[in-house]
Amino acid sequence: MPVPGFAWMCFLKRIPALVRISALALIWHGPAVAEDQVPPAEYFTGTYQRVGRDGATPPGLVDDLVRIDPGAAGLELRGCAAGADAPAQRLAFDGWGEVPNLLSGGAQDPSLWCLYHNDGNNYPLLNCAAPDGRRFTLWPVPDMACAR
Repeated sequence: MPVPGFAWMCFLKRIPALVRISALALIWHGPAVAEDQVPPAEYFTGTYQRVGRDGATPPGLVDDLVRIDPGAAGLELRGCAAGADAPAQRLAFDGWGEVPNLLSGGAQDPSLWCLYHNDGNNYPLLNCAAPDGRRFTLWPVPDMACAR
């Protein structure tokens, strides 16, 4: 009768050492949690190009500039064409499970959500969606100005 531990050891010998060490570290310490490593709201401050589609039927093209500023409960997004006094779309930091990089519209627009990450130059990128069909991507355009 074969020894169960022997088969397991033979299997482990076929896995490269670096993979075994990484697997053991993951089992021992658990997955890396980035929930407490959310960037400050100021990281997102600036003017962004917004490209995507709106929620109309049939969908229309969205291609405009928006401004993101820190707000009381996260971020405030305003269209540049609407002006500084226009109502802001609020986005709150709202990690969900293993998705720590989530922004949601909160009570104002709970259906809107955005995933954020950064590009190779450490600028934020946001991919946003809503059930009404809105889908757009935001990327910073540091050389463009938007009214505050």
